[in-house]
Amino acid sequence: MIQFAMISGIGDRLINEDDCQIYLKETEEGQAAYLLAVADGLGGHGRGDEASKLAVEMAGSIFRQEKGSGEELLPLIFESANRALFQRQKEERCQEAMKTTLNLVMIEEDRATIAHIGDSRTYVFREGRFLRRTRDHSVPQALVASGELRERKIRHHPDRNRVLRVLGVKDPRGSRYEVEETLQLQSGDALLVCTDGFWEWILERQMEKTLKKSRGDVREWLERMNRLVQKKGSGHHMDNHSAIAAIYQ
Repeated sequence: MIQFAMISGIGDRLINEDDCQIYLKETEEGQAAYLLAVADGLGGHGRGDEASKLAVEMAGSIFRQEKGSGEELLPLIFESANRALFQRQKEERCQEAMKTTLNLVMIEEDRATIAHIGDSRTYVFREGRFLRRTRDHSVPQALVASGELRERKIRHHPDRNRVLRVLGVKDPRGSRYEVEETLQLQSGDALLVCTDGFWEWILERQMEKTLKKSRGDVREWLERMNRLVQKKGSGHHMDNHSAIAAIYQ
């Protein structure tokens, strides 16, 4: 069994350029499969809300219509979404607009496959403790990889919003997504898929603490985290903030 909860807030912005959805389908074997999709449109390029919506809708359409494992479907989704963005840009003569991050988690029985591009994140928790997260395609994350910056400094680095890879760019290097090794889920494992407007205001240890206090209730966990995000982000030009939480039991 798996529980889900989802939130999306506008913050201090005029529009919400995030999009997030939970999709469900029945496999050929009669089992339930799920797709968690979170996207953050790049506001600085324009029409980010359209880009994130298109990417998430494309993800849901392919997930529901096509057969295959997460390792097979997730690459198809990213490539199809990128082509769809190109086509929309061409039709509307806005090649410099409509860019978006995209984080996907496909869950099939007790297996979860994670894929991502940009600086939205997927976190994994096991036995109530932070296990790992996706690595941002951003300037600060690159500085961490080169040893020039400490991990804890990413959240408030002056170049934190400089994303190196997103959907909706022509250069293949700039739209290169990552599909991670499929995770074998264990009872009690928790997943958090969220945009940068969410994770920048909550530390991993606070995610752990709220998870423990929630005692396996996924909605309570997400609500506890969201209260912290709102409290810390309020008055600081808060960005859109969206998240999907899941607990496998």
